[in-house]
Amino acid sequence: MKTTASPSPEVAELEDSALNELFVDELKDIYWAEKHLVKALPKMAKAATSDKLRAAIENHLAETETHVSRLEDAFASINEKAVAKKCEAMAGLIKEGDEIVTAGQMKLKNGTVVTINNTIVPDIKDQEQNGDE
Repeated sequence: MKTTASPSPEVAELEDSALNELFVDELKDIYWAEKHLVKALPKMAKAATSDKLRAAIENHLAETETHVSRLEDAFASINEKAVAKKCEAMAGLIKEGDEIVTAGQMKLKNGTVVTINNTIVPDIKDQEQNGDE
């Protein structure tokens, strides 16, 4: 039977350091995701088409706010400042959610939202000019 020797103190310290760095990096990533979800969920709740969906999103928002608080506690427990690092996965999900929420809408340059109802309305002027009355 083969046994493995314990790593030297220098190697163990390096592993701990690398593991700690990975842990903190992942905390920052999750922190960004949760904080941005806290910003996105109210928009989704407002756009919800049913009371049941709105309530579910609002409940998820409350849970997510708790996650943010717990992450801040986790940072404090390891003497790290709670700093966010962009989470590309959550950024993509939030972008998709925003596209769904704003489907059928566009913003003018002045910020005014215009709703598009996707109906086809014939242009009567064109028909009259072409003799298609």
